Amino acid sequence: MSKTKNISPPSWAEWFLKFYCKEEFLEEIQGDAYEIFERLVASNEIGKAKIQFIWNVLRFCRWSNMKLNNRSKFNQFTMVKNNFKIAYRNLIRNRFYTAINLTGISLGIACFILTFLYAQEEYSFDKFHSNYDNIYRVWVHETYDDEEYFEATIPVILGQTIKQDFPEIEETIQMRGGLATYISDSQEKIELYFEMVGEGFLKTFDFKFLVGDRNTALDKLENIVLTEKQALKQFGKLDVLGKTVNIIVDEKEYGYLVTGVVQDPPANSSITYGSLISDANNERFMNLQTRTAWYNSSSQFFVELNPNISVEALESKFPEMVKRGLGDEYEEGAFIVKLQPLSDVHFNEKIEGETLYGDLKTVRILSIVGFVILLLAGINFINLAVGQSLKRAKEVGVRKVMGAYKHQLVSQFLGESFLLTFMAMVLSIGVCSLLIPSFNQFADKNLTLDFSWSLVSALGIALLVIGLLSGIYPAFVLSSFNPVATLKSAKMSGKGKNGLAYSLIVVQFFAAIFFVSSTIIMKNQLSYLTEKDLGYEAEGMVYMILPRPEKFENGMAGIMNASGLIADQLITRLNQIPAISGATYANNYFGENDWMTLSYADLEDNWKEFSYNSVQEDFIKVFDIEIIEGKGFENATEYEQRTGFLINESFAKMVGLETTVGGKIISKRPFGEHQIIGVMKDFNFESLHKRIRPLMLSMNAAPVFEGVEGISMSRGVRATVLLKANLENFSVVRSQIETAWEERFAEPFDLKFVDAKLQALYEKERNTNAMLNLIAGLAITIACLGLLGLAALTIKNKYKEIGIRKVLGASSIEVFKLLYKLFMSPIIVAFIISVPLTVYVMNSWLSNFAYQINVNAFHFVIAAIGTIMLTLVVVSYQAIKAAATNPVDTIRYE
Repeated sequence: MSKTKNISPPSWAEWFLKFYCKEEFLEEIQGDAYEIFERLVASNEIGKAKIQFIWNVLRFCRWSNMKLNNRSKFNQFTMVKNNFKIAYRNLIRNRFYTAINLTGISLGIACFILTFLYAQEEYSFDKFHSNYDNIYRVWVHETYDDEEYFEATIPVILGQTIKQDFPEIEETIQMRGGLATYISDSQEKIELYFEMVGEGFLKTFDFKFLVGDRNTALDKLENIVLTEKQALKQFGKLDVLGKTVNIIVDEKEYGYLVTGVVQDPPANSSITYGSLISDANNERFMNLQTRTAWYNSSSQFFVELNPNISVEALESKFPEMVKRGLGDEYEEGAFIVKLQPLSDVHFNEKIEGETLYGDLKTVRILSIVGFVILLLAGINFINLAVGQSLKRAKEVGVRKVMGAYKHQLVSQFLGESFLLTFMAMVLSIGVCSLLIPSFNQFADKNLTLDFSWSLVSALGIALLVIGLLSGIYPAFVLSSFNPVATLKSAKMSGKGKNGLAYSLIVVQFFAAIFFVSSTIIMKNQLSYLTEKDLGYEAEGMVYMILPRPEKFENGMAGIMNASGLIADQLITRLNQIPAISGATYANNYFGENDWMTLSYADLEDNWKEFSYNSVQEDFIKVFDIEIIEGKGFENATEYEQRTGFLINESFAKMVGLETTVGGKIISKRPFGEHQIIGVMKDFNFESLHKRIRPLMLSMNAAPVFEGVEGISMSRGVRATVLLKANLENFSVVRSQIETAWEERFAEPFDLKFVDAKLQALYEKERNTNAMLNLIAGLAITIACLGLLGLAALTIKNKYKEIGIRKVLGASSIEVFKLLYKLFMSPIIVAFIISVPLTVYVMNSWLSNFAYQINVNAFHFVIAAIGTIMLTLVVVSYQAIKAAATNPVDTIRYE
């Protein structure tokens, strides 16, 4: 007997039965098969029992019993199809609310797409390099007189020392730009911007090489790789291998063999470049001081590290290298060499260098704004769906009485949400196509609506998120109605309807007040920047940049003085034009963000840094710059003009002279024969992002460069002629100026306004404000649409109350007050919440400026008044309609 108890059916047959049989049939079939098996075993017919069990397993393997039977799936598909059909009918039946939701969600998704494309490009900077994780930029943290400087433009000798002393660095790439001219086939002199780079430039960076061999293109001194733009400009084609380019730099002509063509810098590259030549040309185009001085910053250096090298360990070796290089001038902590990841370059404006910078704050703000607007569109949907619950209550009750399950109702309401969201997404693509040109203009981008994998994924996520957020609350609340209660009263039995609706209205008004007040603050700041007294007169000023002199001596000072002589000749001719009331020249001009920076060490080895400009004698008079002590160059003697320095108040404070006028600058490396002849009142010669720095002006550059040890400049030395002209008949004046130019120069004539250049300093902020205005307009439109729909629903639900009040003697004014009061409370709450957040965000944005407005109550009062007026306008139509309705009709209707 014990033996029969241990006998069991074949295990494979048991497994097969469980494998194919549906759960609802498994227990019955398995029970019958086991019953037959045990009866035969009890009769000692063990073999027959196993065969019979196997037969029963196979016998019941029928289509109706199999898990693979997709009849239920077919039924499920039919149910889904039916739900979408019902959803479509409901959307058509409620055209007004469907239009509001469709418009709001499509605008929200369009805004999301625009901000996504913008953020995607900004975050993609430099990531097209396959090994960008291992590329670093060398930078220096300098500290002098409690002032800190973060410079990515470093001395050439520093980069070369790093290359020699640290063999563990795989590649060290120098980048130093230069400006030359070349002679075209038509014998025309054309400017050529070139970049002296290390041979590893084309190996480390993945800039697309269009023609030639990138591995050997820069292996010789006289090889040149043209950019795509330069090749087309000079030769009209890209097949230019073996061509010769003769360039002229500092009077000397050099012949270069074209060995390749490289793609122009991509839009998402923070590294810019011109045509490329080898850094073996350093000796040709740099003097000995530039190549060997540790305080002469003129080049950028990038390094490529082995992935196994620790950046921290490598940086810890740099102080010893700096100590050897500076010798007795070394001061611990004053000159720290660091490595900056390439991925950090684009968004880190703190480290100044010759790269394209982005504004991480702007990217984050726009990304958050895009998401918030998408959320606002979803809030509209929820508000209107909850508001329509009265209409849908009986429908839900009837469905439940007829046997509908909760999950079926949930799927129906979610189906409506996803159907509407999908329709809005299709519509949003068209809206986005219309908005993207304006957005590109504001953002200074060239974004296109390419359906990349990342964009499609983002749209899919947006569809899922907004579909769920918009539909999940109405779905679960409506499906939870008590069928008996809803059929009796057609009223909602779920809890928290009023609280949710109130909270969502607060969120919408909060967003509206935040956007309006933020745009007002940004606009006021930009107005302040353009209207602030800069300390000089730029109205009616035009300028033109002169060609480099062909002959000069004595390096940098020689170029400046020779440029001045050329400018003097042109100014003499221009002064003959009656409409020109003032003419002068300078090396740097107003509107340039970075004037030439020079530095020297005083007798106590304290490093002093200042901005410098070589000017003509009438510079102070033409720009009406105030002299608070001493005299300007226009009133100086010939000797004072040759030896005199003009300094600003900040420079005077830096040097700390007891008697400024007539004094001299005391330095370790003596300046040439000089004297301070005057002190200018501080004026904003650079962008208002910066505080006023120490500034020196001189007519003769030679004594200045005898004393300085460090030079940093953002462009080559070229004189700029500045003119104060009568603009009443500007076309005639421009023609006269052009004639004077063509008498002297063969180069193309290009006249520009100083005002326009000054405005360009704040172009990024102006574009940000314009983008925010566009997005804020979308947000306010969505909020108004939601308010319009919600007002219609809210007032409609109060028709009976309004009718009773009118029967009891209430006037139309009292009805208006009742209805307006419904929306005033959430506005007050939203205002209280939005103020501190707006203050925090705007103060963070204003911190980018050295000169800024104060955020005050005025900005918020205007935003609040605007929001209230907008609310009154939107609600008024529905309120007037309700107040004018016959109370007998409304009571009977209810």
